[in-house]
Amino acid sequence: MCAVSGSSVVMPCSFTHPTHLTVTKVYWTINATPGGEITDLRNRTQYKGRVQYSADKEKNCTMTLSDVRVADTALYYARIETSTQGERWLSLSVYLRVKEVKVQVSGAAIEGQEVKLSCVSDCSLRQNSRIVWKKDGHVLALTQTHNNELTLHSISTEDEGEYSCAVDGQKDHPSPPLKISVMYPPKNTSVSVSPAGEILQGSSVTLTCSSDANPPVQSYTWYRRGGGASSVVVSQQNYSMTNITSEHSGLYYCKAKNQHGSSHSTDVHLDVQYPPKNMLASVSPSGEILEGNTVSLSCSSDANPPVQSYTWHKMNESAVPKEAVQQNYSISAVSSEHSGDYYCQAQNKHGNRNSAVIHLNVLYPPKLTGLLKHDDLQEGLVTLTCSSDANPPVESYTWYRKTGDKTTRFDSGGTINITLTSTTAGLYHCEAANRLGSQNATAVELSLPGTQCCKLLNYGVSL
Repeated sequence: MCAVSGSSVVMPCSFTHPTHLTVTKVYWTINATPGGEITDLRNRTQYKGRVQYSADKEKNCTMTLSDVRVADTALYYARIETSTQGERWLSLSVYLRVKEVKVQVSGAAIEGQEVKLSCVSDCSLRQNSRIVWKKDGHVLALTQTHNNELTLHSISTEDEGEYSCAVDGQKDHPSPPLKISVMYPPKNTSVSVSPAGEILQGSSVTLTCSSDANPPVQSYTWYRRGGGASSVVVSQQNYSMTNITSEHSGLYYCKAKNQHGSSHSTDVHLDVQYPPKNMLASVSPSGEILEGNTVSLSCSSDANPPVQSYTWHKMNESAVPKEAVQQNYSISAVSSEHSGDYYCQAQNKHGNRNSAVIHLNVLYPPKLTGLLKHDDLQEGLVTLTCSSDANPPVESYTWYRKTGDKTTRFDSGGTINITLTSTTAGLYHCEAANRLGSQNATAVELSLPGTQCCKLLNYGVSL
């Protein structure tokens, strides 16, 4: 005989006896052995108040055992006693098995799927038994389901908990609780950056990936976006970077995965900040710079945050014109005075840096051309020297002599020596020339003492 824990069990029994004997007592006992002590169930502590006999002394020996428990599992015997000492009998044994109800689950408890819970026992439940379902100790207000089943449609984490069942009327004997843990792929995947705030070049940064999943996340993978594609950086939950540089800047995201699926975080922008670097200074137009033209000096730099100020400096000059406090320094009507070495300085809140030096080489034709005369009275020699400022340097000096209205080429070179005679007297001037042009010096008169060779007024030169 099998009974569900908490139910009542009726053990039918009947007997007959010889008419010459008088039945004095009918009761039940358990696990009786020949020659052993036989005790009425009603006198056993664990059966107190649960045993009821429907017996009489003629033929009925039926017993009802209520609120049966697993510990009640045993062999039960009916005992018939008569007035004659040797005439006492034990009935054939009835083996009672008491089993608890339990909850069985059908289907995997995966988020979104259907799960069925069944209230079952090794002993058959009575047909159309009403089942009371509880979750975490609270009765569920559910309509009785078919075949003692509770169906969880499209199960979610809200359905997680401990489920138990009991046969109505036997609520004090519920099944052991069955814990339902809903499995689901990673979700709510997110990224955190430590330390928070500005990320400075040279510091250390850790990216941490977090996700909610059941079973827990089995693998984390970090990706970096670039060029329209993503590349794997590292396969671990935390991605640590030491001595970070601007090359680490970019978009990162992580992927969390377990046996039920995967989930991506949103992108996080790693913005590494640094002082100006990769300084570049340039001159426009490129090539030769001719006096009188316009020249622009341009400065560029890589910095994060962007460069806040550019300043142009000329070597060996402390003063900075206001026009030079900008990224592009434009010089109109450039002159030889602008020639020299320049560099720019870029600055943001993290520091400053200077560019390499660039040389500004302004080209111009000869100017400030002058003539120097030296007399050697003892030798009767006159030395004439021509000088001029030019860039590129003067390529040629040419000397001219004027007598009367006639001017002739006399010599070449920066310095000439003239023996002063009547045939060498005259007005002399030099011409300095480079590939950009030429300029004449003011003429000087060479004459013998007491004579005048030329009409200076006609030459147009004032001595």
